[in-house]
Amino acid sequence: MQKFFFAFSFLAILSVISGCSGEKRPDGMPKLYPCRITILQEGKPLANATVDLVSKNGSFKWSIMGTTDANGLAELRTHSLYKGVPSGTFSVAVEKREPESDPKKLENLPPEQRNKPIKIFSYVDAKYTSSDTSPLEMTVEKSPVSKEFDLGKPVRKHVDTLGKI
Repeated sequence: MQKFFFAFSFLAILSVISGCSGEKRPDGMPKLYPCRITILQEGKPLANATVDLVSKNGSFKWSIMGTTDANGLAELRTHSLYKGVPSGTFSVAVEKREPESDPKKLENLPPEQRNKPIKIFSYVDAKYTSSDTSPLEMTVEKSPVSKEFDLGKPVRKHVDTLGKI
């Protein structure tokens, strides 16, 4: 019985290890290379910004994106699941939107105080928020890439309003 248990355990561990040795990617997805982008505003990290890469030749069909951490660093993923970026030249778009106040805090208020629309603000100059207008560009070749972009002066612009809580 003990031999059976050890043999079964060994096979279970082996199947887990072999299953985790490589990620199965969709057919046609090219080789991906590690890509890290740091986003700054006047030399200071921009946290919680979304970074999108769009192929300049339009031939790549999967999305490429990441979100910056407290240091302004985003590790990009393709199709939201796969670490890295294929080789090519890309437009870089950056967006950071946040509500005027935390909606979760508003939920705890009495109904008469929380019955207000919530304003949404953008904290990035509008020219950077679309791959069509962003002057930011990067090229990924067959090696890991680390790039830094400074978006200049911080902004705070009202861009949308959500309905009442």
